[in-house]
Amino acid sequence: SECDDGNPCNGLESCDGNRCELLSGPMDGLACSRGGDDGVCRSGICVAEGCGNGIVDDGEDCDDENTVEGDGCEADCTFSCVADVDCGDGDECTVGESCDTDAHRCIPGAPLACDDADPCTEDLCEALSGCVHPLIDDDGDGHAPSTLGECGTDCDDDNASVFAGAEELCDDIDNNCDGTADETTVTWYVDCDGDGFAADTAGAVTDCVPPPVVDCEWTSTRPASATTTDCYDGNADVFPGQERYFSTAHTRLGGSRSFDYNCDGDEERRYDCVQPGQMCSRFLGCRTGILGFSPATAHCFQSSAATGRTGPTPECGASGRVTTCISGLDSCTERSSVGSQACR
Repeated sequence: SECDDGNPCNGLESCDGNRCELLSGPMDGLACSRGGDDGVCRSGICVAEGCGNGIVDDGEDCDDENTVEGDGCEADCTFSCVADVDCGDGDECTVGESCDTDAHRCIPGAPLACDDADPCTEDLCEALSGCVHPLIDDDGDGHAPSTLGECGTDCDDDNASVFAGAEELCDDIDNNCDGTADETTVTWYVDCDGDGFAADTAGAVTDCVPPPVVDCEWTSTRPASATTTDCYDGNADVFPGQERYFSTAHTRLGGSRSFDYNCDGDEERRYDCVQPGQMCSRFLGCRTGILGFSPATAHCFQSSAATGRTGPTPECGASGRVTTCISGLDSCTERSSVGSQACR
């Protein structure tokens, strides 16, 4: 009893000739107590059962009795690595990770080299994709600043309207970076009736802003064709593309009169007699549909002296009778009134 060291895991003790001796070796597997907690004997000491007890049990690669990751022995008592392939960190920005097979520890890789030798791009790395080289472009106009060298074509990287090849604007700024501001300007043409169209190019002025209004206004629409040239610059109702009809002719300088308000060289009448004979009927003047009659679609304009709707259609400005077909729920009737022929 004097030789009992209180450790049941290192074997039984005895006294032999005044000397304490162990009668047996370590008692591995023997149940023991660790300060009130159950344990098991391993290599002569009482430890907790399973991974983390500092003893390599069956099914364990290692057991360093800690939970530090990457130290060669993981918290689940497996080696951190046994081959280089086990050390891949999933980060495309590092390369060359390897495994120290003696210590079973991963050796970190080196940073990925991302220099593309282009002074106009940034050399960045993204963990999922690797090297990326976005253009250095503070104003987002797709051009790098010229201060970076020949690769940069933006002479003002704080203004998105400025870069080589940009449209030159009238703003006192060198928009296209050619060293000159406002070299491309606007040509203004004389517009005396203020309808937005000029009769010709006489008196045209080139400037960023329209000249002062004195006798006539100005327009930037060049009178280059029939669709952009004012056929009479003395009446604001006369211009290319006019859609209104007029029952009174406009008078030009010199006294000539015309109903050509849209400058197409023709006087278009608003109404003709589109249905001689019987004007309004279910099948002629009013068109039918699945659910009944459609809105009015037929008009007839005749000289007031004509009878039977077979007389001549009045000329522009002449008086006559307008007959319109009006469709109802189940009818097709006429409505007539006296008026003047309108043209454009």
